[in-house]
Amino acid sequence: MDKKKMASALALLAALYVCVVSGTTSNCTRTFNVVAPKVAVPGQRTAVLVSWNPACSPKDVTLRLLRQIPVTEQQRAADDDVLSHNTVTIHGDGIIPLTVPTQTPDTCYLQTLTDCVNGTTNCTLQTTSRLRLVGSVRDVVVQTSSKFYKPGETIEFWLLPLDHYLRIAEDVTMDVYIKNPKGTRVALWDDVPSSRNTPFRFMLSELAVVGEWTVEVASEGVTFKTAVNVSNARGSTDPPKREQTITEEHFVELRFGHEMRHKYKPGLPFLGKVEAMSSEKNLRVRVKVFDNSTTIYSQDVEIIQGEGTFVVPAMLSDNEIIVLQAELVSVEGKEIEGHYVLAKEFIQKWNSTSDCYLLVEGVEHTLTANEEAEVVVLSSCPCNRYVNYVVTTEGHVAIWQKYKPVVHMTKIMDQVDICRFNLTFNVDPVMAPTSHLLVYYTTEKGETINDVISFNVKQTDPKVKISLKDNKNNWYPEELMELNLMAEENSLVCLIGGRGTENISPLRNMDDDTDLLESGLLFLEKRLDGKVTTSRQSDLYPRHHSFLDTFSMDQLWTWKCVNFTSDVIKKGMNIHAPSKPGHWKLRMLTVGSTGLKITDTLDIKVTSTLEVDVRTPVEINVGETVQTDIYVANNVNSCMDVNALLSLSEGAVFSSSNQPFVAEKMRLGAYGATSLIVRITALKEGLKNLTVDISGYVSEKCHLINDNKKSEDLELSNSTASIVVKSVPIYVHPEGIQHQTTDNAYFCANEQLIVSTTSDFRYQHINAPKNRDGIVFEIQAKKSAHILLSQERKPTTLMYQIVLGDLDNTISWIGRGKHGNGVHLTSRNTPGILSEEEPRTFWISWEKGVLAFGYGQEIHQYPLLKWNMDKKIKINHIGFATILGTTGQFRVWNYNDEAGFSQVLHLETPNTMISGSESGTLVVTGGLNFPFFVQNEPKFSTSLVSFLSTFTPLLMSEHNNNGTEEKSLVDLLSKSIPVLLSYQNSDGSFGDHPNVPCYWCDIRVLEILWRSQSHVGVDSDLIKGLKTWIQKQVFEDFSTVVGQSDMEINKIICAADTLATLMELGIESEIDSKIANHTKSYLEQHLDNVVKPYPLAITSYALMVSNSYFTKKALTKLQSLSTNQESEFGWPKVHPTSDWYDDVVPQKKGENISIDEFKASLYCLMIYSARRELKSSEPIVRYLYYRTKILDTYPELAYLAVKAFAMYDKIGSDPHRKLTISLATSGMELTDTLELDPSTKSQYLHLPSLPTKVFVYATGAGCSTIQGRVLYSTYTTAENDKKPFDLWSGVTDVIQPSKGFTDEIYGHAITLRLKTCFRMNNETEDAIRLEVKLFSGYYFDKISSASVSDVHHDSHSNHIWFVFAKVKSSCIVCVSYTAKSIQKVTGLRPAVAKVYVVSRPDQSSYKLFHVDEEQNPLAEGLTDMQIADWITNDSNGFPVDNNNPCKCNNHCEPPTTEKTTVVPTTLSTPNQRPSTYAATTSTFTGEVTTGGTPAATRSTKAEEVLSKPRIATIPTKIKRAPVKSSGNVVRNMKKPNKKTDKDKDSNSKHRANDNGPDSGIRDSSPLKDTVNTDHATMTKMAQMNTMTNMGQINTMRNGRQSVVGGSTTKPTTTTTTMATKVTTARGSDVTTARTTTYTAVTTPTSTKPPTITPMVLTSTTLQASKTSTPSSSATTVTSRSSTTTAAPITTSTAASTTTTTTTTVTPLTVKPVQETSSKSSISPTTSVSPATTAKTSLTTAATTAGKPTVTTATTPSAVTTTTVARNHTTPMTAKQLAPSTTPIADLILEANRNKKIAADDQKKNGSE
Repeated sequence: MDKKKMASALALLAALYVCVVSGTTSNCTRTFNVVAPKVAVPGQRTAVLVSWNPACSPKDVTLRLLRQIPVTEQQRAADDDVLSHNTVTIHGDGIIPLTVPTQTPDTCYLQTLTDCVNGTTNCTLQTTSRLRLVGSVRDVVVQTSSKFYKPGETIEFWLLPLDHYLRIAEDVTMDVYIKNPKGTRVALWDDVPSSRNTPFRFMLSELAVVGEWTVEVASEGVTFKTAVNVSNARGSTDPPKREQTITEEHFVELRFGHEMRHKYKPGLPFLGKVEAMSSEKNLRVRVKVFDNSTTIYSQDVEIIQGEGTFVVPAMLSDNEIIVLQAELVSVEGKEIEGHYVLAKEFIQKWNSTSDCYLLVEGVEHTLTANEEAEVVVLSSCPCNRYVNYVVTTEGHVAIWQKYKPVVHMTKIMDQVDICRFNLTFNVDPVMAPTSHLLVYYTTEKGETINDVISFNVKQTDPKVKISLKDNKNNWYPEELMELNLMAEENSLVCLIGGRGTENISPLRNMDDDTDLLESGLLFLEKRLDGKVTTSRQSDLYPRHHSFLDTFSMDQLWTWKCVNFTSDVIKKGMNIHAPSKPGHWKLRMLTVGSTGLKITDTLDIKVTSTLEVDVRTPVEINVGETVQTDIYVANNVNSCMDVNALLSLSEGAVFSSSNQPFVAEKMRLGAYGATSLIVRITALKEGLKNLTVDISGYVSEKCHLINDNKKSEDLELSNSTASIVVKSVPIYVHPEGIQHQTTDNAYFCANEQLIVSTTSDFRYQHINAPKNRDGIVFEIQAKKSAHILLSQERKPTTLMYQIVLGDLDNTISWIGRGKHGNGVHLTSRNTPGILSEEEPRTFWISWEKGVLAFGYGQEIHQYPLLKWNMDKKIKINHIGFATILGTTGQFRVWNYNDEAGFSQVLHLETPNTMISGSESGTLVVTGGLNFPFFVQNEPKFSTSLVSFLSTFTPLLMSEHNNNGTEEKSLVDLLSKSIPVLLSYQNSDGSFGDHPNVPCYWCDIRVLEILWRSQSHVGVDSDLIKGLKTWIQKQVFEDFSTVVGQSDMEINKIICAADTLATLMELGIESEIDSKIANHTKSYLEQHLDNVVKPYPLAITSYALMVSNSYFTKKALTKLQSLSTNQESEFGWPKVHPTSDWYDDVVPQKKGENISIDEFKASLYCLMIYSARRELKSSEPIVRYLYYRTKILDTYPELAYLAVKAFAMYDKIGSDPHRKLTISLATSGMELTDTLELDPSTKSQYLHLPSLPTKVFVYATGAGCSTIQGRVLYSTYTTAENDKKPFDLWSGVTDVIQPSKGFTDEIYGHAITLRLKTCFRMNNETEDAIRLEVKLFSGYYFDKISSASVSDVHHDSHSNHIWFVFAKVKSSCIVCVSYTAKSIQKVTGLRPAVAKVYVVSRPDQSSYKLFHVDEEQNPLAEGLTDMQIADWITNDSNGFPVDNNNPCKCNNHCEPPTTEKTTVVPTTLSTPNQRPSTYAATTSTFTGEVTTGGTPAATRSTKAEEVLSKPRIATIPTKIKRAPVKSSGNVVRNMKKPNKKTDKDKDSNSKHRANDNGPDSGIRDSSPLKDTVNTDHATMTKMAQMNTMTNMGQINTMRNGRQSVVGGSTTKPTTTTTTMATKVTTARGSDVTTARTTTYTAVTTPTSTKPPTITPMVLTSTTLQASKTSTPSSSATTVTSRSSTTTAAPITTSTAASTTTTTTTTVTPLTVKPVQETSSKSSISPTTSVSPATTAKTSLTTAATTAGKPTVTTATTPSAVTTTTVARNHTTPMTAKQLAPSTTPIADLILEANRNKKIAADDQKKNGSE
């Protein structure tokens, strides 16, 4: 076309355009739409999409990037605030690109403006949006060695930081930390450079909290993280569990794919996917689409490889919700009768105001970098117009384009016309791993029609490859593998090998409602009224997609990174195959100039000729036997002869041979496997090792099972051998309760301390050593220290003087004569030779007539002055002094070998000790050091107060050179600090319970965290948060952290502890300064009120370290108080009833000291140690070390004690130590001589026998500590009349699987129901901690119920602990819980329960408990003697409920008037449960309570049902008489008489469920062991229960009966009448009872002592309603025999051998008590039930349909309750029985057997 024609054509188009514009401008709307990014990358380009009505004239739209927004819209932004801008002319819609400067703030603002004149002046503002600028790091790959860890293992991980070009981020630092499940940072690495490629390691503690931990990396304000699971189930090296075989004939599970769209667009297609998990291969599924229950589409889908896709051609619906339904049609080609609906999905309608819809398809698969992607776009409206599309990655705009597509119209389902066009774009590698595509256009009406879809991109590149040189199918473990690599030269190459779940691509978000925001785009609309609307959830930023998702594995075998140099290209790379057999994967990751590349995976199959897997045994106790298995498999196609040699370390044996070794031979067939089951018995505590040495020999003579496989096998010779050696640990704990006792000696041999005062100039003399011509001494003085050496003990002419630091500490000289200035024989300039702040060490020698002087720790080390002595002068005495007006301290060591130190250590054991459990250790160390009080291992299940002693090595390392080495300290802190942080509360404080603060604990935690910073990383936010919490308590005068008792004294202690700790740590902030000033002022104001030792000592210490003006006054007061009657250090004797003289240690010599006195002494030592007054400190040290036995009882004092001793050791250190220590035990089993010098480490000696005495004798010079420790165990606990707690604990149910369960190795998976109760006898405001150590092989499952609501619990291994807040005294607190077995252990030792106040673990109460039935599976492997001994500790039954539930449970209920209870009418036996559970309904709350627990306080897990088909419940005895093994008490225990095999099987309580006539669903609840009535009745029941137990014990032990009450009043009988209305549903065995109750009282008529026997509860308890009617009193008893005259129904006793058929009737309407006079006699065979009040507890003894009888809970005592009902039955006389402890279940079974025998005999007699 020539230029003229072109010009005319352009003119014509311009004219047409003007006409069109002029005709449409009047109808132009002013709606302005903007799609703006929310994220951008500095230095890169971004873009904004603008659109409005195409009918409008073209506009110049300006886009500005501002540093900040102007105050008003019309205000012009300052030039400095405009970072970048661009103007584009847009017609209808368009895109405005913008370059983001490199240097920008973190947050900027995007503005779109129109009608700008001269650049940016006089513009019309359209929209403003916030733009977040990201840092230079796009992603940090955090790869852990495993996704699963066990407590005690080490988390290992690597980091790979990437920038936005997918290259290694440069010049970037990162903060790396690990968070526990609470979100607390427990490990930190600060300022890690991005170039680091070495792994990070963090050791988990054995007490690590289980749950999800996270490894996080923070860089430039962005955090990247990955999660790991910490549990006891799977460790870092454990193989993944094998997939369980699906045993059902046809197992199919269907679901719709998660990546499927969850919204549909009317008129457009819908793509979906169905996923299936099935035991069958060929499935056909029918997908239906429902619209208002009408099927609008149906399609059959064939499931291939677990999934199938379907397409709905067009959604011909306009409903808000449609339903997708998947039905199973056929399996393996066979049609199914009646299709099963197995999946449903609800799909919502796309939310749009327009009738036009846009749909993007074609990127459902994963795209590849650098390819050209093509997508299909469908529109329900005509789309012959310009289309805009934008691709965003991680929220920032990657590419954008506007183009005119080629449109094709098509018809769907012959009904809907849609337009279709294709869209292509290049896939940039930076789009990986996930990006979003936005496609939109603008209609003629100005509506924006859009669709957003996400897609995945993988980083494969044909130029990056990995392959094996030897392409073998199988590899040996640890075999060397040679690799061929292809990558960019000088790039970073990482080999990643592992196994487990591998995510091919990250998950895409297909929720269309949030896709626009997930893409990082924000929709803005300016309406005609000028208001701007934005997208919903506009604050939602794009979700980060990590590259880790593309190659992460559950378990790594290798992570190896190298620089891909030319040398690597030539030689390749070698790695070792995995050490464990299995299927593994290997892939390569490279990072070079072209970015990140990831290869496809290589499959690595590792096969071991002989595979051995040893199951690690659980932790056990001494005397127990654990059963474990050793899996041995032959992995070759030939038989194998296997020799197995198993061995144990000392202290354990195999049960079969009673030897520590066992050998086994076997032959395994081709691909055969077997398991060796071994039983190991522990004899001694400690860590034992099970070593498995298995060798296999292959022979081709064996038959091959499949010749076709021979080529795939490893090459085998005729005698190929494989040897596998593995070792697993076995942790053996002491049985019973372990105790510790110590005896200590601290001494400084041949030491002399001299203090020269300022009052006069006078020498203080000591004798010169006789066998050595020299001394070593320390001087702490300001100047002019004089040392005199003479023949006589006074100044004479025959003497020499040595003066140090004369003339203001400038010169030193040697002189002769008695005058102070003497004759200077020789001198030397020695400026600053002395120090007033620290001691300096010197020596003097007069060997061979030469007087010499120098400094150092050895004589002649660094000489300063010498002089030849006069032969006439003999050195017999040495004097020390400082000049007038100065003070000095001298410490002299004379190394006298003729005089030494001697002491005897007494190491005793009690008579109650378990034989063989004792062990003794003697440790000898230099200086003041108590290693056994420096706990270096975290203890299991301890309170925070006790756990703090774990950190005592931290104190020693700062003050003692021979303390814990740095590496071991770092390991200790790394393991212990995360455990410490598990005690943190949400407010930043620390404690066992969040509602009970422990201020002393918080101060110690602050000190520990601050001191730990110099060794390991500690989160500074933890310290800041804790200080903020402390500041709040300080300015509230500690009102919320101190109790009501001694409040003022406790406030002073808190203030002093706070001030002292802050001054020790240093004032670092304004908060610290405010706290210090406030507490200092508080102490100064209250100093005169402090008179007790501990408050005064800690106050004096705090005032001293804070340089208070009142320090002198406080110290004078303290010195006066701490001086005893002998003018020595000590505390004045006071009467033991003094309020501060509590918990005195047993009266032994040197041990009469209270806790407060001991703590006061420690602070006195800290005061003088801080003042460096060694002379004043030594008496305190000697006073304390004679009393360190208190630390055995109060280990929580260890932290403070070690801190004080470490401070003293710093000033009392003896670097010139030369000691000879001789040791001998009383029996001479141990004799040894040790030489100690400053470099000698602690010496540990084993004591061969105990008890013993250790004789110590030391000569030479220096200080040393000798500490003896004895560990022993007992089965008895020290109880006294003033015990703080009453404790009950026991097993209430044992649930074991059926007979058909074959997994014997795993301990039958037994489930235990346990219950523990305690009652506190003294009031406390502190939290209560209950700890239970379960039987070995069991772990805590869950809590079933708790009688209080505010209970926190946790568990580790077989340890459980519960923490209760604000428990009232005399209140019974019970908790029921379940435990499950994980491994079979026989010979189980008793479980142990322990309860104590968290601040006083020394006042713990213990309870050992076990089962008392030989047939119980828990008793397997135990003797009758063992059971008898252990059950003695559990003779008391569980207590009844609290007398005042309102007080104890904090749950008060108003009285109710009417209740309806549904009760079962069938027999409730151990083998059958009622069809309906009994429940108490609270009519005023609508809540239902079970087991007497208020619903408001009951755990949600309280109503668990553990019984299942094939599960049997083993009832356990609720009460049992105490039994001793000494033979003094006869075991009164009945056992069922098993007549025949059939009887044995049917009557055995410990059998599994079978299909016999008595089989049924088992009762999932244990036998009820409490009677839940109202307040008054509960009081009487508790009294009666106590008297019953005490009466039985006294009767059986003393041979006489006990008198209860002693009443001689005449009998008064009151009748209880129950009007009953019974309604029974047809065809049902459930009876609804409605009753009216009248209550009466019976009093005794005889003073004859009655026989009291315990109440035995039956198997089902029905709780009646509570009323406000006061209960009648008195449940007194009589032994006179009489008959019942007022009752047509007689109740039977629980001990009767005749079974009464009864139905429980529950009271509904309660009337006032009516007392009547009656002369009716009381039968001795019946009893008065405690349930004779308005709230009645009734129990079912037995039930038979047709003849209901009312009965009550009964005891075999001489008391009865008379009951009247409308239903009459013939009274049955019950024979009186002797007191029995046989459980009611046994009695019922025996009664049934007797009845059956009688019937058989009668039948036989009749036939005869």
